[in-house]
Amino acid sequence: MKKYYLRRPVDIGTCPKGFISFKNYDDLTYVSEVGRNCWGEVTYDRELRKEEIDRYELYYPAPTYPLVDEAEQEMVRSMTGKELEQYLEYAKQLQKLIIEVRAERAV
Repeated sequence: MKKYYLRRPVDIGTCPKGFISFKNYDDLTYVSEVGRNCWGEVTYDRELRKEEIDRYELYYPAPTYPLVDEAEQEMVRSMTGKELEQYLEYAKQLQKLIIEVRAERAV
C-alpha cells in the first residue's frame, strides 16, 4: 500500500516504521494516481492507522472502484432523452464532489 509525501521528501523520522520500500522523486512531481504533486512515496505491507497517516502527513488515494459495472452500463444503454440527460447531470455532480473531497483530504 503506497502512501505519498506532499510536503517533503522521505527521510529519517518522516515515516512510520516497517515500510517495505520508499522512493524520493528528484523534484516535486505530479503523480496521476493521486492527482497531486508529491515529493516521494513509501510502501507498506499493512494498513497504516489513521494516527500514523496524520502524524507523518502522508497522503493516499481513495480506494478505487469500478464506476460503471455491467448492470449500470445496461441501464445507461436503455436510457433515452430526458433520462439520459438527468443521469449525465448526476454523473457531473458526483465527479465534482469526488474532486472536492480529495482536495479537502489533501489539506
